Amino acid sequence: MSHVTDVPEVAPLLGSLIGLGLGVGFDYALFIVTRHRRGILRGMRPEEAAVTALNTSGRAVLFAGGTVCIALAGMLVMNMRFLDGVVVATSLTVVLSVLAAITLLPALLGLLGMRVLSRRQRRRLAAAEPEPAEVSGPAARWSAYVQRRPRPIAALALVVMAALAIPVLSLRLGATDQGNHQESTTTRQAYDLLAEGFGPGVNGPLQVVVDGDAPAGLVDGIRATEGVAQVAAVPPSRRRTASRSSRSYRRRRPSPRRPTG
Repeated sequence: MSHVTDVPEVAPLLGSLIGLGLGVGFDYALFIVTRHRRGILRGMRPEEAAVTALNTSGRAVLFAGGTVCIALAGMLVMNMRFLDGVVVATSLTVVLSVLAAITLLPALLGLLGMRVLSRRQRRRLAAAEPEPAEVSGPAARWSAYVQRRPRPIAALALVVMAALAIPVLSLRLGATDQGNHQESTTTRQAYDLLAEGFGPGVNGPLQVVVDGDAPAGLVDGIRATEGVAQVAAVPPSRRRTASRSSRSYRRRRPSPRRPTG
């Protein structure tokens, strides 16, 4: 895969955590195994239970795996090329985990047969009648209630989700630095001392590089940008002009220095 795209060193680790760990691998396998065991406890033969598990839980596993791959592919539209290898590696791991869950796992269940149950469950199944096919409990009653009234429940869920998503409208994205630390930490104190001693924006420098001749109003345009504290032009080198600007953030005000002595 590295011959096609750049793969960061962290990509295999993320793929292992997402695809082979509790993220999807164990979850999908346990989902199918639980349905298979429940079918045997209800009187089905192991082959019938495996087929029922794949027709029910297996479809859910396919849908869940596709959803995970689509969600990971959303990072491709961020135009951050170093994430392409991570997306491909993790998506490929999820696909392999899904394929193993719907192919290798049923084969293993067929080899185990009745041994997929514990000894106590096998003795209970041989001595008593199988469990009833109808499920009971709070979860079953809630599921039946939702199925009888799908539209009102869907509308209520949509309203609740929209209300929870309201804070996203005022979301401000940005990179974190020492200015986000608590005021009692030494890193935050050093951050405030630098801002106090060298002026606002010293903690947030930004270098702008232009290939070729820089426009006449480049420095003035950067200086007029909101949030920029100061701009200093750097002499051009090999037809590349660089300017160094510093951003000041209003939310980060240096704390007053305490008197010493």
